[in-house]
Amino acid sequence: MHPKVKAFYDETKLEYLESVQDKLEKQFEKMTSLSRQENKAVVEKIYRFKQGGTKSHEYCWYTLKISGKDRKGNYVSVDKTVGKYEMPRAQYNFDDEANPEVIGVNDIRTEYELQWSPKIMDELEEKGLISDATQCYVNNGSRGYGQFFVEQFRTADFEDLVHLGQTGHYPTPEQKAILAGPPSTRMGQPVKSGP
Repeated sequence: MHPKVKAFYDETKLEYLESVQDKLEKQFEKMTSLSRQENKAVVEKIYRFKQGGTKSHEYCWYTLKISGKDRKGNYVSVDKTVGKYEMPRAQYNFDDEANPEVIGVNDIRTEYELQWSPKIMDELEEKGLISDATQCYVNNGSRGYGQFFVEQFRTADFEDLVHLGQTGHYPTPEQKAILAGPPSTRMGQPVKSGP
């Protein structure tokens, strides 16, 4: 359970029902705790994400595969998402004096924690978490594109990766100028004003 989710349930005194992911992580810890071998981790998939247009922040999250052996030597693994989590929002009831009382969970929204920077890739590589099998994706909110090389993923602009995913090649300087311009010029036709 994410620490902020735990704080929400501690503060509201609502009952937390363990998720399947929580149960899998506990089972993995229990199974590998008696093993004499150290668990290994590798980033299986990593995502760059942008939603809300070109001025929005770019975020990153990844799935980490943690593997180890149980006490009998059997291979076991669990996947863990890092950089995003599902945050509940409280539903309130108000008494006659307008005092709020939390009565349940109204909805759940996805929260992102890692604002994108190439330094994230550097740190993951320094820890030995990036491998040849790591899959790199970009997601612009409505569509996802992938299987970029690690170096492309680290160094290319987000919009360039989306264009590469859509067309199979990087945008030309002219295409980049159009994409960077005001929305009225993006289709190549400026909006006419006046009669």
